[in-house]
Amino acid sequence: MDDAVRPADLLSAPPLKELAAGDPRFRAIAEMSFDAYYDWDIQSGDNYFSEHFDELLGRPRGSLRRWFYAWSELVHPDDKERVLRSLAGAFRQQRSWREDYRLACADGTWVWIRDHGVIVRDQAGRPARMLGTFRDITQEHEAAIALRRSAELHRTLFLGAANPAVHVDREGRYLDANDAALDFFERSRSELLSSSFWDDVPEQVIALVDSAFSSDAKVEAEITVEVQGAQKTAIVAIVPCRIDEEATFFCLGTEISTHKMLEDRLEDTNTALRVVLEQVNADKVELQRRITANLDLLITPTLDRLERQLRSRPEVELVHALRENLAEILRPFAARLTTPDAGQQPLTRRELEVAGLVRIGKTTDQIAEILCLSRSAVQFHRGNIRRKLGLGRGDQQLGAVLSNLLSEGQGSPGPSAR
Repeated sequence: MDDAVRPADLLSAPPLKELAAGDPRFRAIAEMSFDAYYDWDIQSGDNYFSEHFDELLGRPRGSLRRWFYAWSELVHPDDKERVLRSLAGAFRQQRSWREDYRLACADGTWVWIRDHGVIVRDQAGRPARMLGTFRDITQEHEAAIALRRSAELHRTLFLGAANPAVHVDREGRYLDANDAALDFFERSRSELLSSSFWDDVPEQVIALVDSAFSSDAKVEAEITVEVQGAQKTAIVAIVPCRIDEEATFFCLGTEISTHKMLEDRLEDTNTALRVVLEQVNADKVELQRRITANLDLLITPTLDRLERQLRSRPEVELVHALRENLAEILRPFAARLTTPDAGQQPLTRRELEVAGLVRIGKTTDQIAEILCLSRSAVQFHRGNIRRKLGLGRGDQQLGAVLSNLLSEGQGSPGPSAR
C-alpha cells in the first residue's frame, strides 16, 4: 500500500465484491495480476473470495463458503498451525502479511498458494479488514524443491566423491572440481579453474569426449597424465551433460598409479621367475640325461652279462633287485610313462620293464631272455605300449620315442610320441 493511502480510507472503501461487480476494468486488471483475491471482514468473519478462487481449487464457481473458517478448513494440516500463528502475529503488529501454504483441491491434491494481504485497522488500532491476493506457486515450489535436491545430489555425488571429478564445457573450460581432483592435479581451485582441461589430458580424451556426445552415453578409457613432472595413470569416465542447452560433461577418474606400478613390478618379478624356472627345468633334463647315459654306458651291459651267467642260479635275484633299484633312479622316466593323457591307460609294471629294455635298445629276443618271457609275450607287451602311447604301426620306432621321454618337459608322452 502507498503511504499516502490512509487506513481510514481503506476502512470506508466499498467492499471488493461491489467494486468487482460494478467496474469491469478493475475485474480485468485483477484477473491479469493475480489468480484470485479476497476481502475479509475480520470482525464479522465474512470473507469475500473472487470467483477464480473456486476455479483455482478445481471447484465450481460459488461452491465455497465465503467466510474465514471455511478457508481455514482448506489449509493443509501440516501448514495450518504455522499459518494461523503467523496471521495472529501480523494482527498484533504488522500492516501487511505474506505466507506460502497449501490449500485442498477438489480432486484431493494440494496447490501451493502465496497469500499476500494488507491489514486495515479501526480507530482503536484493532484489525478490522484484510484485503489480499492469491497466487498459485505450485510449479515454482516444485522447481525450488527440485533445485535443492539437485544441489544436494551434486554436493553428495560430485563434491563429496573420494575419486577425482571435474565438470568441463565443450571448450575445455573447467566449471567445477572436487577436492580429490585438486589433489590429483596438485593445484588450488583457482589455479585449476583458470586453466584448460585439454592442456591437462592427452589428446585421446578429446576423441573420448566426442564419442560420449555422439552416443549420449558414458565412455571409459585408461589415460596417463603428467603432473608436476611425474606420470599418473587413471581410468576416466566421460559423462555427457546438457544444462540449459549448454553441452558440458563430467570427467570422473579413478587413479591407478600405485596399482600400475605394482603391476609392472609384478610383471618384472614374474619374468625373472620364469627365467629361473626355465633354467631349473633345463638343469633337471640335463641331469636326467646324464644319469641315463651313465647307466646305459656303465651299468646296464654288466647287468645283462651277469643275468645271462646267473640265470640258472639263485644269485640272479640279486641282479633283479639291482635292476629294481636302478628303476627307482629312473623314476622320472617311469613317472611320465604312468601319467598318460586323458583317456589313455597307464602302463603296467611288466610293460614298464619291457619299455625300459626297449629304450636301451634291446631286441624282442633279448628282452624275452632277460625277463624269462616268451617271444610272443614280449611282442604282446610291446603292442600294448605302442597302443597306450598312441603310436601306430607306421609311426616312429618305439625305442626312439621312449628315449625322447627323458628329455621332455613336464607332461605326458602321448602328444610328443605322435
